[in-house]
Amino acid sequence: MGEPGSQQEKKKQPSLFNNRNDPVKNFEKWKKKYTKKKEKCKITRKQNKTPEWQTERESISRLVQRYSEVNTSEINRFSDFPLSKKTIRGLVEAQYRLPTEIQKQTIGLALQGKDVLGAAKTGSGKTLAFLIPALECLYRQQWTSDDGLGILIISPTRELAYQTFEVLRKVGRNHEFSAGLIIGGKDLKQESARIHRTNILICTPGRLLQHMDETSFFHTSNLQMLGEFLAVGK
Repeated sequence: MGEPGSQQEKKKQPSLFNNRNDPVKNFEKWKKKYTKKKEKCKITRKQNKTPEWQTERESISRLVQRYSEVNTSEINRFSDFPLSKKTIRGLVEAQYRLPTEIQKQTIGLALQGKDVLGAAKTGSGKTLAFLIPALECLYRQQWTSDDGLGILIISPTRELAYQTFEVLRKVGRNHEFSAGLIIGGKDLKQESARIHRTNILICTPGRLLQHMDETSFFHTSNLQMLGEFLAVGK
């Protein structure tokens, strides 16, 4: 047995790690306070953040204001055109950077909503000269699947229709629009089942007429742009 006074003396000795000096407890307290402050800042930023749809609408408004300022002689890259970021990104990803002559001459006019009739040799870029303004037309109107068919592209042959569809698929990959290809030799019922959900339709004349006759809910009342590739004989 020890002496009676030894236990009392032991109790009176101060702890080196009391509540005030305990680094673990201090850290936990600081962490809790920091987390609370961080959450408060996050909520404030969220409340002050501009809605995405409003930001996009403001961006569209700025682009439209630049349409009339397009100067053909100053166009060296696709990024020189007043195009949406989604279209520019699609062009870069598809390795399209430098516009051809027909693209320089027609894209600016088509963006302004003017009728364009262009003629150029094979491989000159006529397809892209039409597809870019077509994508921008739906983009600036914030087109959705509920709006139905907005762009109709008529091709004289199945081969050209398929090539056009492939270019559209690459360049328009960052947009949310739906696209469809209706040509002869495909199942008519399958095409009819999804045609009403299509925003951009690429077709041959015969197949288009067939759907107009046999597909009851196929209509073009919301059509914004019509494109036709003409087969010119030699």
